Amino acid sequence: MGTMKNLLADALARSLRYPEGAQSRHVAPRPAELERLAELGGPLPEEPGDPRRVLAMLDDIGSPATTINAGGRFFGFVNGGSLQAAVAADWLATAWDQNAGLTACSPSGNVNTGAIDPARAICEAARPREAWMHVDGEVLSTPRCASASRPGPRPTRMSTKASPRYCE
Repeated sequence: MGTMKNLLADALARSLRYPEGAQSRHVAPRPAELERLAELGGPLPEEPGDPRRVLAMLDDIGSPATTINAGGRFFGFVNGGSLQAAVAADWLATAWDQNAGLTACSPSGNVNTGAIDPARAICEAARPREAWMHVDGEVLSTPRCASASRPGPRPTRMSTKASPRYCE
């Protein structure tokens, strides 16, 4: 846990430095700062990297390439702000590592194994509870689950009309 604690302390220090330096920076990033963003590209590494190095790279390259829209010098559009309570709540929710928006989550099928979950039964169990049914699907999941979730006769084939979400 010490490593995570140190990493979060580093993230906190970097996060606090950003608004403190905002008044001394240009509102829009300079071309050289934007050009440095190319350093974040390239192939993905084969192995995990040092999280402290990743955080430092994101801050050292990414922070200068941002637009300073907090404060009175930005005359663009209204896009909200980083309210202290919102930032703190976001950090807490991230630490929880939860997905509170889903009640039921099911793959509709797997092209490698041919396994198919009983989407109709899952939807029928979710409906009276007014639960959200999320479907991770690979092939034909949308029409399969769309047809399973609605009452009445079940479609026997997918339409070839404009939208793949349209079932006959």
